[in-house]
Amino acid sequence: MSLTTMNKFIDDVEMGHFASSNDSLATTGIGPCIGFIILLDDYQHILIEHRSSINLPREFDLDNVRSLLKNLVRHVTTTLPGLSITQVY
Repeated sequence: MSLTTMNKFIDDVEMGHFASSNDSLATTGIGPCIGFIILLDDYQHILIEHRSSINLPREFDLDNVRSLLKNLVRHVTTTLPGLSITQVY
């Protein structure tokens, strides 16, 4: 799905998915979900991951947070290999 603003299409990262771009990305309906925004290579690339609350544990502990972050890092290194992380939101 895409969003349009000022005659420009912006990819919409749907729930349960992640995407990267060196231009623009968006995600809608983040309400009960968790979203990760990762800026890479001195703000030249962006990766957004939109996680459904259904796929998250009821309670967080160090082990499942570690697992969540490892999966996120795997998505970054698979999608954008060789780029350095500048900032994470």
